[in-house]
Amino acid sequence: SRSEFKASLGWCTHMMRRSGLTLRRRTTLAQRFPSHYTDKLLEYQRHIIKLRKYHNYLLGQMGNADQASVFFELPSNTTLEKTGTMSVLVKTTGHEKGRLTVLLAATADGRKLPPYVILKIKTLPKEHLPPGVIFRTHVKGWMTEELVADWLKVVWGRRPEALLRKRGIFILDSFRGHTTEKIKKQISETNTDLVVIPGGMTSQLQVLDVVINKPFKDQGLKGL
Repeated sequence: SRSEFKASLGWCTHMMRRSGLTLRRRTTLAQRFPSHYTDKLLEYQRHIIKLRKYHNYLLGQMGNADQASVFFELPSNTTLEKTGTMSVLVKTTGHEKGRLTVLLAATADGRKLPPYVILKIKTLPKEHLPPGVIFRTHVKGWMTEELVADWLKVVWGRRPEALLRKRGIFILDSFRGHTTEKIKKQISETNTDLVVIPGGMTSQLQVLDVVINKPFKDQGLKGL
């Protein structure tokens, strides 16, 4: 019975080894889904399928975008140290809180649109910046409504065949800067249908968050 069961640390270690179990550090917090999330998931999928059947979008005109924070330095939580050491120090450059915001986007045919990088400074540096990357600035390094409008103009508005005014569809999360009337109007003027991912459903529906952002963050600034 549970009240009588006792196990030593050695028993636990061998049991974990036999079962293929190990102690791991937390990598992410599980997202709490909204109530009736299954119904919302199906409703979202039906909506996308309906739009695709009606407008017959080309794969190159079906886009998805998501923003991610990239830190200049990610100090490790583990390091090598002598057994019994009471205090373990990890040296850093002092920039572990420094970060920038990157808006990544891709189309359904596999094309990656130019990364849109927001630096946490007032003006762009005079140093040479990498080609193929669009840089902007904000005092807090955040994506704002104005920067979303700029991104639509210089990235989404310049995607392949955009000048031909072919109808497209664009999927964004429910970040408030994505859903203002100004942004909706601007997207509509590009002959694009906007689809907003329901709140709390990012881990299920945001393709970039699951497929692209993770390896991009693993690469850090080298990912640019």
